[in-house]
Amino acid sequence: YLDLILSDEAMDAATQHQFLQIVRNEAERLINLADGLLDLRRLEAGQVELNLQPADVYTLVEEVIRQARPLAQRRGIDLVNEVAADLPAVVVDHQAFNRILTNLVTNAIKFTPQAGAVRVVAAVSGEALPSPPTSLSQSSERGGGGEDTASWLRVQVCDIGPGIPPEELDKVFDRFYRGSNSRNLFGAGLGLTIARELVEAQGGRIWAESVPGRGSIFSFTVPLAASPLLAPPGGGKGAGETRSENVSQAAIQEAM
Repeated sequence: YLDLILSDEAMDAATQHQFLQIVRNEAERLINLADGLLDLRRLEAGQVELNLQPADVYTLVEEVIRQARPLAQRRGIDLVNEVAADLPAVVVDHQAFNRILTNLVTNAIKFTPQAGAVRVVAAVSGEALPSPPTSLSQSSERGGGGEDTASWLRVQVCDIGPGIPPEELDKVFDRFYRGSNSRNLFGAGLGLTIARELVEAQGGRIWAESVPGRGSIFSFTVPLAASPLLAPPGGGKGAGETRSENVSQAAIQEAM
């Protein structure tokens, strides 16, 4: 596009602007890809420290909803925070939680059809969650198992998109993986991988449930403030240095 602009002296201003916007968008995508790879490498190497603090989960979720709502509105999608305001506090790295949920929410928006809805719900593990938009049975779990359910909060992002074929469900958290339903969508295939690393850095689990044609639910767990399981495995692998506002906007830009 730059060559066309430089070589065509008769090109009108509107066409030049259009081509320059394309160049700018592609440059931003390359920057986001490079940043994502660097972040993932640091996470996998345990080179980032967690900053675990008590936090209100409703407030954390509402922050992500606010950041992602313009993207949802442009796509005609209703983005809903159904997290109860009276849930017990969690202990998380604020910036890591923001990035986990931003990646899951923007991913759900990307796959949800126009006039659809993306819902975020939460409950103490072992308690019933509000009914998801579909009854989903195929699942894939990532992270440590065998947790005391009373010590964890489970957060879920529910969409009514095309769903994930059963044979692909175990691969959705793999680096660079792009499923059959995402061939025509933008994205580098790093968002779910980074979300997995950040969840596991805080000792939690992440998994997906889906039935093709009916939607998907992505779930992850974080420790409650009263939990005795606050120290993440691996001696502090985490995301304290990640800038939540910047990485959230980068994830949202990637989904556009």
